[in-house]
Amino acid sequence: MNMPANTYAIGPSLHDWKREEWEEQAIKRDIEDARFETYFPIWQRMNYCDLYDVKAANEEVSNVMGEAMSRLYWNKEDSEAFELLMFKFVCSPNSDETNEKIVTLLLKYIKPACRELMKEAWHNW
Repeated sequence: MNMPANTYAIGPSLHDWKREEWEEQAIKRDIEDARFETYFPIWQRMNYCDLYDVKAANEEVSNVMGEAMSRLYWNKEDSEAFELLMFKFVCSPNSDETNEKIVTLLLKYIKPACRELMKEAWHNW
């Protein structure tokens, strides 16, 4: 049987460089995600505390909420659900179920908006 000279390179000694590159990128994404997930709750608490006193916090929250609401209203299904939830909230403000649904829906858009707009802050976290 006649075999090419470089056949020995195909085997256990062959290193999968692409796979290693993908794994490295996945690890970086996981680290970035973890960094943001630790930053976000603290960002919420700090801005909530500063909301009435610090003008910069008001602007920051306003920018993030503006972006989040813009994204929410671009999604027809979620915007309709949000409007119905707001009507339910006005009619029955003490409903825990409605409040929970509103918070869940808003966080779906606030987190990505914060992640994008506050990227420099949480990258240095």
